[in-house]
Amino acid sequence: MKVFAKFTELNEQMVTTLLRLVSSQDLCKLIEYNSKNPLSENDISKPSELLFKKICPFPKAPELMTSDTLLTVIFNKSQLSRSNAGYRETTLSFNILCHIDNWQLDRGIRPYSILGEIDKLFNNEKVIGIGKVQFDRARFMTANEKYAGYRLDYTVINFR
Repeated sequence: MKVFAKFTELNEQMVTTLLRLVSSQDLCKLIEYNSKNPLSENDISKPSELLFKKICPFPKAPELMTSDTLLTVIFNKSQLSRSNAGYRETTLSFNILCHIDNWQLDRGIRPYSILGEIDKLFNNEKVIGIGKVQFDRARFMTANEKYAGYRLDYTVINFR
């Protein structure tokens, strides 16, 4: 696994992050299908087709006329480590936005299920950086009167 020591390597690390997201059929179903039981739907034959439409590596606002679920992924913040000056801490942020009509599932709440799937893929896992990706925080957010969800932040440690 290559670590990113410089900002020039963020693109490669974003690709790794996106590929990890679309490797999860459960996550893709929760994002793609608006039904109350998306995990019972057929597998998505080409999950990579969700990229840049429903799973985006850039800020994107949901359309008011749709009833979709949107996941955006960004490197949100980067700073020198307070505990070791030779390292940099970067925040990897996942913004989960669901149309309010799609929050309720037969067995749970869609944004919580998406939070859980992302956490399984990233928390305490060696995905990017020089160590394990570490959960930082999750917080509620709204985009507009029809969309709300959560921002999920993880800390990634890198060489300076």
